[in-house]
Amino acid sequence: MTYTFRFTVFAALIAVAACQTQNKVMDKKGTAEVIVLSADDIFAGDKVQAFLSNEPQAKNTGVARELFLKGLDAYKNKKDYNGAINSFTESILKQPSNMTYYELGNVYLDTKDYDKALKSYTMAEKLGYEPFSKILYNIACVHSLMQDYELSGQYLEYALQAGYTNIDNIAKDPDLAYLRSYEYQYKMHLNRGLNGMSDAENLFWLQFRKPFAKTKLPLTLDLDKMSIQFTDDFRISYDFEKFISEMRDEKFSREVSKGFYHVAQIVETKKYTALIYVVNDEFSSPDGYEEEEEKVTVPAPKLASYRLVTFTPQGKLIDKKQIAGRELYTDLLKVATISKDKIITIKSYELTHAEDPEDVGYVNNPVKSRELIETEEYNINADGFILPMAASVEMPVTAAAGE
Repeated sequence: MTYTFRFTVFAALIAVAACQTQNKVMDKKGTAEVIVLSADDIFAGDKVQAFLSNEPQAKNTGVARELFLKGLDAYKNKKDYNGAINSFTESILKQPSNMTYYELGNVYLDTKDYDKALKSYTMAEKLGYEPFSKILYNIACVHSLMQDYELSGQYLEYALQAGYTNIDNIAKDPDLAYLRSYEYQYKMHLNRGLNGMSDAENLFWLQFRKPFAKTKLPLTLDLDKMSIQFTDDFRISYDFEKFISEMRDEKFSREVSKGFYHVAQIVETKKYTALIYVVNDEFSSPDGYEEEEEKVTVPAPKLASYRLVTFTPQGKLIDKKQIAGRELYTDLLKVATISKDKIITIKSYELTHAEDPEDVGYVNNPVKSRELIETEEYNINADGFILPMAASVEMPVTAAAGE
């Protein structure tokens, strides 16, 4: 197989990974069948795709997310691999997602069930997991552990071409030890991969910023009035921790309570790109959802914060600021408005609840009113720095919640 043909096949794989079928399964009468997944079906790609296009997307999202987080906690914190596999599988049966398949593959990789690891990564790829390069790299590791140096080398080559940038890890990763023992083949595929990655750092940066949809201004970010989509379609993978410092803090503390989600790209110039992402406290902000036929409502105040961050055209961090939301229940609630001329107005409110939170807590304790405490204005200068314009303290103004 020539190098050009291999790269063409690789490009086709990327195109296939981005596509999701929209066809419903039809019965003989031409009406849509109800697709039900069983544990035996989770690696049946066509049936999973049919389920996703047939099943109402929002129906089981809350349940699936809770099961995913339970599995992540079992896997990363408790090292309970069986518990993690069970929770991830149950989450997939409720709502298949690329993130859940990816983490399931990681568990199977750690437990040396390589066949199921490959199947899990393949499903993650089919459902559009990003960064795609990490899927390819993990598959290279699985084949090395299966002592198949030829396939391992090929997938390592593909991973590099797709933007995998951690070259030092390739030389040290124990999962690739078998491939490295075949020095000629290892160096051949490594060099081909490096030669085929025109600009790996730039490609990885493009993969990170691509899901941030360009958004028209003005834009208002008000945590208590927005319907935020905390779903895997908007989740940012921890593999992009290079661009989000809070992810590194979470990773080292072994916490899984924080989720990171794409919000918007608001500015792009020759010198910088301005993005907004939201950091969600997953366990403190459950949504109401339906499970089976019984409606289970879990009302709780949201704990999430919006971060405005600017990067150079090469993906190097310039500046960052929390502009909206709150991290703790006791924090002031920040509401941000970004005008057409890119002025960021941040208003900080003290919230009054229906009952004293010290007595009854915050859950099932709705916000009664907001008191405006402070207004600040910022802009993004020509070099991408987020700078204050004129901060002012205003006289308190009380407004009923929801106005």
